[in-house]
Amino acid sequence: PACPGGDPVFSAIHSFCLGLLRDHAAGRGTQVPELLEGKGAGLKDRLLRELYQQDTGKYLADEDLSNAVNAIGYCVNMRLTGEQAASFDQEVPGFSRLFSRYTGYKRENGLMDFDDMLLFAATALDRNAALRDRARQRYDHILVDEAQDTSKIQHAILRLLASGSGNIFMVGDEDQSIYGFRAAWPQALLEFEQVFPGAKVLKLETNYRST
Repeated sequence: PACPGGDPVFSAIHSFCLGLLRDHAAGRGTQVPELLEGKGAGLKDRLLRELYQQDTGKYLADEDLSNAVNAIGYCVNMRLTGEQAASFDQEVPGFSRLFSRYTGYKRENGLMDFDDMLLFAATALDRNAALRDRARQRYDHILVDEAQDTSKIQHAILRLLASGSGNIFMVGDEDQSIYGFRAAWPQALLEFEQVFPGAKVLKLETNYRST
């Protein structure tokens, strides 16, 4: 994003969302939830294992833990309901219950993880018009690289930011998307002209890098 009259600002989406949440919290006189991943290496894994064992009496093996972490990220980034999350019970038995308990634990203890950061930012932008207006004024042009690996909820954030001016430029190749298991949403590239009426699509179809 480029600040009007200022230098361009380069940011990862999570860093941008954290700044947005701090702005939102300051306006409400509240605190941003503490980042779970920042409280110590491996804490998230230990928490998930503990919650799973409390609920099932079983140890969450490494492969199931990895699958659970990916599934949690997928559910949040795709904004799935608890009922929809139950589809992962076949991959990790009891996942939907684990997902519910993990979400509840974070809420009760003032915590968030990296996926929550995106969800909370999207919700704040959607519900708080003043915050949305400030963000739009601060960033009058938006450039998104590797757009094919941007998640559905990230695209929702970008849409909220750019829907006022329409000044958004996305670079990507839907055929190179490899992070579907992490909720990458290359469909947004294919729907770009519908989401932003009047947009132009420039296709780079000549390969200059190899024969």
